[in-house]
Amino acid sequence: MPPEIIDRLAALMHENYRYNARTNRWPLKPELDLPFAELAPDLQEANRAAARRIGEVLAVGGIQIMPAHQAQMRALSEVQLYDLVEQHMRQLAPAEHEGWMRQRVEAGWKFAEKRDDAQKLHPCIVPFAELSGVDKEKDRNQVRSYPALLRQAGLVGVKG
Repeated sequence: MPPEIIDRLAALMHENYRYNARTNRWPLKPELDLPFAELAPDLQEANRAAARRIGEVLAVGGIQIMPAHQAQMRALSEVQLYDLVEQHMRQLAPAEHEGWMRQRVEAGWKFAEKRDDAQKLHPCIVPFAELSGVDKEKDRNQVRSYPALLRQAGLVGVKG
């Protein structure tokens, strides 16, 4: 995807995360509760990595991403895409988590029982099956947001 689409998706994903944090009463650190453009560079890059990961995650469910103007008759409606996401959630949510975890580890993060951003330690650097119910739901919410995020970025899903 072109960098401008990645940045658009990254900003949309970040706002979606902020919304979900407020709605679900997840703790949200002040440095994360800012518009995308005001985030620290490493936090912006984490959001860009999440945006780049969407295609990889959806491919697990046999879905490809295309610009809406190129997909024509092959494009799934947002509802169809959402339904496919739900049908494949058992595979997609772990794929999202694995991608998130890979990005974190490549950035120098390690597992620890207690989170410490300054030391790059995080309790969620474990396999999806070992996450708490709340943390699993965060990954599911991320994947559920894909259809709307793609639409807002001018992209669509097509069956692979």
